[in-house]
Amino acid sequence: MKSILLSFILALFFNFTVSATTYYISVSGSDSNDGSANSPWRTLSYACSHATRSGDIINIGAGTFNVTSQCSLAEGVSIVGQGTSSVISSTLSGAGFDYYAIQLASGTEGTNGNQSISYIKMEGNMTAYGAILVERRSNVSIHHCTIQNFFSRGVTFVGAWRFTDNEATVKASGNSIHDCNITNNADYPGYGKDPTGYGLGNIEIGSQKNMQIYNNTIIQTDRGVNNNGFCIKYIGDGYCEGLRIYNNTITKPPYDGATWDFAIELWNNRGGTQIYDNDIQGGIDFGGGGGINNDAAGYGFMAKIYNNTIGQSSLRSFEENGIYLERNILDGTYIYNNNFKNLSKAVVTYPISGDEVRDIYIDYNIITGIQTLPSDGGDAVVLGGSGTVSFSNIHVDNNVILANAPNPSSFAIYYNFSGSASNITARNNIIEGFVSYPVYVNASGSLSGCYIQNNLFYNNGSNTVLFGKTPSSPFVNSNLSPANPLFVSSTDYHLQAGSPAIGTGIKIPELTTDYAGNAVGDPPNVGVYDSGTAAPAPVVEIPVYQKSVIENSSPSQLVMTYDLTLANVVPATTSFSVKVNSSVRSVSSVAISGTKVYLNLSGAVVAGDVITVAYSKPSVRPLQTSSGGEAASFSATPVTNNVTPVNPPPASLTIKMTIGSNPVHNIIDITFSYTGTPVSPQVLRILDMKGNMFVEKVLDPGITSIWFPINLHPGVYNVIVLAQGVQMALQKIIVY
Repeated sequence: MKSILLSFILALFFNFTVSATTYYISVSGSDSNDGSANSPWRTLSYACSHATRSGDIINIGAGTFNVTSQCSLAEGVSIVGQGTSSVISSTLSGAGFDYYAIQLASGTEGTNGNQSISYIKMEGNMTAYGAILVERRSNVSIHHCTIQNFFSRGVTFVGAWRFTDNEATVKASGNSIHDCNITNNADYPGYGKDPTGYGLGNIEIGSQKNMQIYNNTIIQTDRGVNNNGFCIKYIGDGYCEGLRIYNNTITKPPYDGATWDFAIELWNNRGGTQIYDNDIQGGIDFGGGGGINNDAAGYGFMAKIYNNTIGQSSLRSFEENGIYLERNILDGTYIYNNNFKNLSKAVVTYPISGDEVRDIYIDYNIITGIQTLPSDGGDAVVLGGSGTVSFSNIHVDNNVILANAPNPSSFAIYYNFSGSASNITARNNIIEGFVSYPVYVNASGSLSGCYIQNNLFYNNGSNTVLFGKTPSSPFVNSNLSPANPLFVSSTDYHLQAGSPAIGTGIKIPELTTDYAGNAVGDPPNVGVYDSGTAAPAPVVEIPVYQKSVIENSSPSQLVMTYDLTLANVVPATTSFSVKVNSSVRSVSSVAISGTKVYLNLSGAVVAGDVITVAYSKPSVRPLQTSSGGEAASFSATPVTNNVTPVNPPPASLTIKMTIGSNPVHNIIDITFSYTGTPVSPQVLRILDMKGNMFVEKVLDPGITSIWFPINLHPGVYNVIVLAQGVQMALQKIIVY
């Protein structure tokens, strides 16, 4: 019995300790090879069908690899390339989920993928359907990829079965897409042309939990009227929770009169969504859908949208809105510290009869360039709807709202409630330049609990509040005397000394910090800044270089690490000097993400290579933080080489090295002894203590002695012997 149990334990141990394998594909390879580094495969589809063990890696070499049939990636298997030089070109031009170039699909909701796709370029040539499908799979990361010119869709994450609009019972969790360039992958096919609906996306998400989309550049180029899909869009009716979209540059073509201007469209949100620190050209369409529970998972809020720049690069002729709030909007929507510009509306609600809209907080936003258009009446903040809708707890406080002078809109805040409304506020706002009234309040049903307080109106058609219906008690309409707010400039909305907006606001307990993050006083300022006359000087932090490494999974990529997050300001490749075994290895491209600088090299390193990196700060586009702190130059510094040998020497081999006379002057005399059979190649190197190599000699297998002259400066050096990339012996010498 004991022997059977022991055998079972050993079998389990063996199964759990079998190491994963890195397989290689190369344009010079063959699918009849074994997939090793020295005998690579040729096609991605063959690699995906044979690399199936969790932890396996498919390493894609430089060159173009054509995909003519869908590649299905097994759970736990990752793909890594060499950057934009590793090109996956798809010709799958059908319509539907079977025509993505790469599919990561599981039969059970929430299956743990535990895998990634990184450092590749995917090209659709404006004929292929889609790039990557992740279906019912969790913990999948797509990063540092370039995905462009797919006809219908870019990357799709769907947690439920692909063709349904049902919410997954077990949502996919922990998925992410980051540090990617995603361009021109979204069509707008219209109803009936595609089994999954209309208005497709560069990134599509459905039934996801705690997904992150960050540090990407997402651009939908203009394909013409009726043909532009969205940058980020829901699929399968949405149903996402805990979603975070941040630090992205997102660009959607302006509204063309047919296909909306949504850069982001989300639906049936289940709570905890955060959209922040993005530069968004286009609108955000945010919907509660037909359901009424927008925070089903208990995050405490439906959505927080903050610290974004939202709007167009210039004024347009069609309707352009910033944030659309559709259908039932419940459980807390917070819109704050955003910069809205060149729009007809900054925030607008679109409920229908029977819906409920409550708990909306719009505060500390800068809203400028609001204009009336022939196709749209404008008005900066429009909260209302059609049919019988219940509105409650709606707040628009401490904003700066400015009309476009050449073509101003009628109202800044337009409350036009189509049903009942209660607990409505507009407080501490600066409103300037609107052609009619700064605030208009109306309701077709009951209206109670209305507080219009301590606003500063200036240069509007009438600097008073218009009431289409007088609210029931409690009701307050008490504002500051109209006056010039005395902004620092036409683009800086801090307040000059003597401004009538300084210290004249009403204290709102839940608002504790202003647009710049400064503590709010009591009483606070009116407007978005609670500081005095000018913005505080930014703190300039200097990033300090920490280390560099080349990992086994990416042998042609050197990763530098700094102690601070770097801005996406990329120096020229000539700013970096990389040497491999004292020979220059050119840098083909540079990328930055967070604290990391990625140097893609012209060729891969191998085990045992001695690598150094140096950085010379250029006069333009140096490495820097977002506050402008510039990283200093540094001279040649050793790089950690984690690349493992393809064919390591046998464990039975040992090499003992004896240096005849140490300290050493002009001649070095070395003897060797072995246990086991020596292998080829064997290499001897002499390096200084910084890792700079001065001597490299290839040794004959089994050599027992060698002597040769040296010409080195006095100092301490390392003498190293390697066999097939593995260090076998090391000894320090002193040169005098």
